[in-house]
Amino acid sequence: MHGAIAGVVDPPGPDDVRAAADAVLSGVYTGDLADALDRAAGLCHVLATGAAFDADHLDVLDPDHADRTTRGAASLARTGDELTAAAQQWRAGHLD
Repeated sequence: MHGAIAGVVDPPGPDDVRAAADAVLSGVYTGDLADALDRAAGLCHVLATGAAFDADHLDVLDPDHADRTTRGAASLARTGDELTAAAQQWRAGHLD
């Protein structure tokens, strides 16, 4: 499942995600940029969902950490939305 979302091995580890991002950013990536952006967006949304779930469990034990985790999850979700929008802009020929 992770490979379909993020374009990395199943299950992806930090090194796998880093290698995929490096390939895109260094210009080695030869696939469609919109697909790469969509995959990155999917990864952000998966991570945001996990962080939000973690925050729910931290509410009672460590409210400050839960708050930081919730804000981090919201940031990841926004980044995912922005990456999705960038993919749409690339497909429409409006992203330089």
